[in-house]
Amino acid sequence: MRARSHPTVSTPVTWEEVEHALKRRDASLLVFEAPQVLERVAKKGDLFAPVLTLKQTLPQLPGIEEARLTADESAVGLRAQAPELSGKSSRKPARAAGRKKARKV
Repeated sequence: MRARSHPTVSTPVTWEEVEHALKRRDASLLVFEAPQVLERVAKKGDLFAPVLTLKQTLPQLPGIEEARLTADESAVGLRAQAPELSGKSSRKPARAAGRKKARKV
């Protein structure tokens, strides 16, 4: 649910629903609240379920491999410059304010 005064919920929709909303020029037909989503799942099932098992072969497009390699190299460079981006910071975590170091008794 989105944190708003009128919370809506993201949910998968069918192409027919998208076409219907376009035909009517009414984007509100694709806005759902939590109770509506539960009703949709009960009626239509989990529209996202096929994604878990769908096997696809994507076409080889010129320049895609080079772009991926460039993006990977950029990411490696960023991690080398800023270790905190990789989640492997060399700094120790800060202690909570006002918290004293524990003493052995």
